[in-house]
Parts: sequence; structure tokens; C-alpha cells
Amino acid sequence: MKYIRAKHDRDLLTVEFVAEDGARYLRSGGTICWRFFNPGNIRPSRTSVCNALKIGTGDTKSGRFMIFPDYDTGWKALKKLLRVSYKDSMVRDVARAYAPTGDGNDPEKYTRFIVRKAVVNADDYIRDMDNVTLERVMEAIKQMEGYYNKEETQQENVIQATNITISDGNKPLANEKVKVVIDQCTYEWSTNQYGELPPIAHLPGRNKIEIIGAGPDGTEDIVYSATAGTASQNVLLLKNFQIFTAKTDIHGEGEKTTTIYTVKKEIRSAGLPEIYGLQ
Repeated sequence: MKYIRAKHDRDLLTVEFVAEDGARYLRSGGTICWRFFNPGNIRPSRTSVCNALKIGTGDTKSGRFMIFPDYDTGWKALKKLLRVSYKDSMVRDVARAYAPTGDGNDPEKYTRFIVRKAVVNADDYIRDMDNVTLERVMEAIKQMEGYYNKEETQQENVIQATNITISDGNKPLANEKVKVVIDQCTYEWSTNQYGELPPIAHLPGRNKIEIIGAGPDGTEDIVYSATAGTASQNVLLLKNFQIFTAKTDIHGEGEKTTTIYTVKKEIRSAGLPEIYGLQ
């Protein structure tokens, strides 16, 4: 599963990763470098060589850090950072960059740990290291940054979801108001600036999902109806005057189907609600 964007809740200590098919992967607890798939605790900057690899940035009590889509990408980012940005630096220089004394750190302790763990010298240059040696240095950095700390608090959960976007066929429609029925509960939701409704999580026991739109005369009709299942669904509602069409892409394990619905209704605008089922 490929994750294309991510955001961090600093209060809940949870990163929400969003996959191409709309599924959500929640990574909670642990440490920043574990939660963010960022073993090097790489911070964002406009000139970072790692910018193309990240899918988001997260705000924490320790500042902002890059979020990567998976562990391998985060590992690749750390290697690229060392090979490109720190190639002319010695081990002790890297340690000082990672643990500056101004932040109350002990760069000498950091250096000693890398030297002992990676079997290198403090004055060895990154540019002179072969791949095996560099990866030993990377593993030492990863450990020093706390990747393996707080393992007892680590939690992972994949949640399938229905994701609905409203468009006029040319552009997404912001602030479009609809009623959303989830089983026995009805909510009034509106699209964000990208025409998206909050994702509807397929939680255990959840079945019915309906979208209701009101016409100019106030009469309401169901413009989309489905059952929450084991696969995520991406729904595109196309509003063209009085005609409402829903195109649904259902993503299961290697399968993809499309269904078209048409209802003669038009919906109007309102404010933006909270995300449902993912908090």
C-alpha cells in the first residue's frame, strides 16, 4: 500500500497516513522518529535534499520533522542526507549537528556512541565511508535518536474509509452542504476547499452510508448509498445543474470496480465539520 500524504496530531501523538485508495494508517505512540518513519529525525527546510522523499511534516513539542511514507524511504533519506549534505563532515561534526550544545545536548557523548557502535573514528569523513560503514553510522544515529525507545507504547492500525469529493466536472466545489447518514446517525457536513467531505471510517459494526442532498425547493433525496465493507471507496459526486452523478472506485486487494448513480437534485453550501471516526 502506497501512502501519499500524512499529518501529525501532536496531542494524540498519532500520524495519520493516507493511501492512494483512501485507506488510513494510524501510527501512534513510540517516539518521533518511529512514528514519522524518520530514523534520522530529519527536520524540514526549503533546501533539504530529502524534500522529494517526504509526504508531510509534523509539528511536535520538539519542533517540526519530516514524515516519510515508509521505513525504507526514511532510511533512504538519512543516507542521502549524510552522502550529500554531510559528505565533507567528520563523524564528530555530524554528532554536533545532531546534538548541538545550545539545545542542552552532549555532542561528545553522541560522538562516542557512534564511534563505539559503528566501529569508526571521530575524525573519519563521511565521504570516505563505504556503504556498509555508512549504514553502521546510520544505525547508531537511529538508536541515539530514540527509534527503539518506548516500544511498549507503539500502536498501528489500518482503517478502510469512504472518501467523497464533490465537483462540477471542472473543479472541486468548496462549502457544499450535504447530510451524511452513517447507520442510525445523521450529520450535516460540508466540503473543504478541495471539494472533499471528511473521510468516513469503516469501523467494526458500521454498515450503511448515505449522502443526502436538498434541491432548491428543500426536498431531500439520497444521492449516494453504499455499505461500508473491507475495501476503501473513493466517490466522486458530479453536480451539473439539477443532475447529480456519483462515480465510485472501490479498491480491494487488486480489484477495482466502478458504479454510476444519477439523481435529479442539487446541493448548496455551508461550513466545515470535524473529521468523523478518526479522532
